[in-house]
Amino acid sequence: MSKKKSEEVRPLYDRIVVKETISENVSESGIFLGESESDGWRRGEILKVGHGRVSESGKMKPLSIEVGDKIIFSSHVGAEIKVNGQDLLVMNEDDVVAIEE
Repeated sequence: MSKKKSEEVRPLYDRIVVKETISENVSESGIFLGESESDGWRRGEILKVGHGRVSESGKMKPLSIEVGDKIIFSSHVGAEIKVNGQDLLVMNEDDVVAIEE
């Protein structure tokens, strides 16, 4: 009997793997309000990072973001993937507009 191996992904170069965090807006009476799509920003947590990008001089430059960082990014970036039944996004470091502190 063979066991199913769990899937893993490893982002390449300056790519990152992100789990989107969805904040539910609920009124005091328990009514779901939804998120405004007009602001165009999404939030997530970085699960994995690539090893960096190659600079023009040919040297590897590490990423400035780390696993565990809470980020803000545009709603129009990232490739959606499913790993172990979990919906994730793969995007470039440049797609991140801010780190929440």
